Amino acid sequence: MLKPLKVFGTSMSPFIKNGDVVFYEDDFSLKKGDIILYFLNETKFVHRVYKINGDDIFVSNDDDIEYHIINKKFVFGKVVCKYNGMIGYTLGSILKIIRKIRRCLFRQN
Repeated sequence: MLKPLKVFGTSMSPFIKNGDVVFYEDDFSLKKGDIILYFLNETKFVHRVYKINGDDIFVSNDDDIEYHIINKKFVFGKVVCKYNGMIGYTLGSILKIIRKIRRCLFRQN
């Protein structure tokens, strides 16, 4: 299920800007280039994956100033889209409807 989260900060700019709303999934697989949400010292972060080594995930912001190595157990979501006006809202709504339809179809089989 898609969940929204309002983002504060500019470390992922210009892709994600301060105040944007991102939509994320909490059931996901990860690969290089994905944008993830994770906890570090009880603070939520949104950064891009640049390397995965077993349970260690290497992340960075888009301006390559901040780097973290985190354990995958601290990742709570994978960004799938963002709200950026009417287009972002429409895409988020369509994805939500598609997921509901898929759940209904799989329950019947």
